[in-house]
Amino acid sequence: MTPTEELVYQVAPDGKAAQAGRELAQGDAFAEPRISPDGAWLFASCRGSERLPYQVLVHLPGPDRIVTACTCSSMKRPCKHALGLLLLAAQAPERFQQEEPSAALRKRIEKEGVTTPVKPAPERAKPIDVGEALFQAICAEPLDDAPRLIYADWLEENGDADRADFIRVQCRLAQLPADAAEGAQLRKREKKLWTAHRQKWLAHVPKHLRGGCGQFDRGFLGELALEVKALVQHGAGLFEHHPIHRVRVLGGRGQAPVAKLAVCPFLARLRSLSLAGGLLQGPGKWNAIVATPFLAGLTELDVSDNPLGSRGLAVLAGSPHLSRLERLDLGGTHLSDAALAAFLGATDLGQLRFLDLSNNSVGNGGAAALAGSPSLAGLRELGLGGNKVGPKGAKALAASSHLGELRSLDLVGSPIADAGARALAEPQALEKLEKLDVRGCGLEGPALALLERRFGAGLLAKLNPS
Repeated sequence: MTPTEELVYQVAPDGKAAQAGRELAQGDAFAEPRISPDGAWLFASCRGSERLPYQVLVHLPGPDRIVTACTCSSMKRPCKHALGLLLLAAQAPERFQQEEPSAALRKRIEKEGVTTPVKPAPERAKPIDVGEALFQAICAEPLDDAPRLIYADWLEENGDADRADFIRVQCRLAQLPADAAEGAQLRKREKKLWTAHRQKWLAHVPKHLRGGCGQFDRGFLGELALEVKALVQHGAGLFEHHPIHRVRVLGGRGQAPVAKLAVCPFLARLRSLSLAGGLLQGPGKWNAIVATPFLAGLTELDVSDNPLGSRGLAVLAGSPHLSRLERLDLGGTHLSDAALAAFLGATDLGQLRFLDLSNNSVGNGGAAALAGSPSLAGLRELGLGGNKVGPKGAKALAASSHLGELRSLDLVGSPIADAGARALAEPQALEKLEKLDVRGCGLEGPALALLERRFGAGLLAKLNPS
């Protein structure tokens, strides 16, 4: 079994231990790391809090378990030293010298070794029939309707016409505008099917969670809304039987640490994750979540209303697993101009289409950093409401050569004044901009008239409903 970053998180007892192991691997804690010629044994000494270094030993006997031993006194197994040695082998195999383990080391594993099963990865086993293969195709492409409709055809051909109908109805509703005439009849049909078959379709959801644990989306349970404890306890089973791709982590009294989720392999199926609302109190929780390789598939991340500050944003910028993000909500996360500028300079945001920075302390410097960031060339929506962007910042945004794809800009409550409004009203400023929200910006009649001329009749009335 080849050591990988995913393997470390599959055997780690919790996110905190995995993060501690990562820090050891990235530092200079290990001396003379060794690996057996067949790759089944890893051993090294590791500096720790004791006078003598710890002796760390890892045996990889097969794909479903690892055995570890360490002279440290930690009650957690694998301990952070064993996890760090595994990560070092995954990230820097060139540092290891080949050497067969001695008879004493082999005997030590037999006597002191602790065996840890490898948590199964989210990929399912080889399909046993056509239906299972079609279901796996839905899990692999959760945002695509085509596999769902093909599965619906298969269900109908195999005697489950009502479930097939439900999938088709929800897929059609997802495509329609909210006020479409066709929608009323479809929603009536959806409700009838759901009432008749709800218990059957929720058979794999624990009964105490059926009241409101998530949402059916285009025929299947696609979103979970649960506290950390429930996710850790039931997540693997729910993901096995449903093509879940969105999770909203809920807060609650006695909430388990969010870092516990970092070692859950089912997170690899996620496309959207919300940790909003104060769940990330303390850098340890945030660091462990950002570092987990199971979030590499995310396209949407909401961490709004958490006190991340400059340190938290720097941790996010350093993550190698979040380069696919298309939507990022950093509203109310205590961000400053300097923190935002550093983040934009250190992060690959080439896929980003939506960025919410509302209710922070972003001013003219932050607006200038946004305007000058080449990695935001694909941005479509930008939220800066509730910040301190003044005339200089508005002018910088208006003159940006990198925000040419921007369609929506929220500056609610920002003191851009008439000078900033006039800059944004220029025809060549952000040429593709369709929606500009400047409510509460203290603008006067002439400036608003210029904006109305630029963005179309009715804007003035919308901004001043009285």
